[in-house]
Amino acid sequence: MVDLSVYVSSIGDTRTVKVLGSVNGDYYYSALLTKINYGTLNLPETVTLSDGNVYTITAIGQQAFYNQQSAFLGITIPASVTCIGEWAFACYNESSSLESVTFAEGSQLTTIAKGAFYGCSSLNSIVIPASVTSIGDYAFYACSSVSDMYVYATTPPELGVNSIGVADNAVLYVPAGTKSDYVASNWAQYFSDDENNAGERIVEMEATSVTIAMTTQMTTFVCDQPLDFEGVEGLRAYTVTGFNPTTNKLVLTKQTEVPAGTALLLYRDGDATEYDVPIEATDMVLAEHFLKAGPATIEATDGDKSNFILTYDPTDTSDDRKIGFYTFEDTRVIPKGKAYLQIPTTSLPMSVKGFTIVFSDDEPTAIAEMADGGEPTAESVVYDLSGRRLLQTQRGMNIVNGKKVMVK
Repeated sequence: MVDLSVYVSSIGDTRTVKVLGSVNGDYYYSALLTKINYGTLNLPETVTLSDGNVYTITAIGQQAFYNQQSAFLGITIPASVTCIGEWAFACYNESSSLESVTFAEGSQLTTIAKGAFYGCSSLNSIVIPASVTSIGDYAFYACSSVSDMYVYATTPPELGVNSIGVADNAVLYVPAGTKSDYVASNWAQYFSDDENNAGERIVEMEATSVTIAMTTQMTTFVCDQPLDFEGVEGLRAYTVTGFNPTTNKLVLTKQTEVPAGTALLLYRDGDATEYDVPIEATDMVLAEHFLKAGPATIEATDGDKSNFILTYDPTDTSDDRKIGFYTFEDTRVIPKGKAYLQIPTTSLPMSVKGFTIVFSDDEPTAIAEMADGGEPTAESVVYDLSGRRLLQTQRGMNIVNGKKVMVK
């Protein structure tokens, strides 16, 4: 790690600093070059100055490392940096050895200013963090060895004049679902095969996770990708695998490996409103359950089945009314990505209006439990996984008093 204490200057009393390229026209590079010794320059996130205070590096100043790239092969920029100043790493009429620029995880970078990496001809790839919103004139001009450019911003960053100057056949990789936005922007002129600017060399990256927005504590969810909820803190996924008409409760089974297209009930037990769930291929095949995926236009009944939607208890006007799956009167449209509950009508009591979902100690009170069950008692209520009431348990999976029982 390079000690940059002599290369920084405090900004006011906010305890933030800029890495400076010069002070009063005098450059301070000789000691720095000796310390780097042709390796990787790891810029620290904080420095302690002569006043004894610890300061956070939030910007790399104008011409901070201008024409000095022959001294190091790589540079790591801390997450705290929000701006890279004009000509900060530019190499003009000099030989650049800079091969890699790494942004720390969680980068807060928003601005790459004019000429920031001009002439960095040894760079072979460029990665732009998701937080970047603007890239100035000539920022990556004359970076002729760059064959791959990865931009993680879901909204195309604003470009200046000749912001990009990479190899003729360079490919731009953008987040999944954003190619059309990049093609429609001035990014296309740098990654097209002709003057039509069709963006033939703009490619969507394969998504590695799905961001799920949770504005309420519970919601239904369907994804066209296989997901892995294991290790996703604060978010749990359930399928509805049974129901108990006697207690009017659903049987919920917690899932971790979820095949694509599975209709789920999600429960949030934290304060976050967004959760990143990894996309992970799985061979898991889930048993038939009672949540059905949208899009669909549904009525209260569908042949011999009854439909229910996730909502608050319509008969309860109190402040602590419960959420659950309830019947409805008008036609409802279930959008893509959402789900509804469908249960055989013949298995339902005549008076049922819905199924309350109550969570206690962060677990649903009706969550399924696996057990080796014998014969039920005379008071037991037994159903198969299709919701049909049985006189006694049968071989395989049964629902006994609202809980899963495996009979071997």
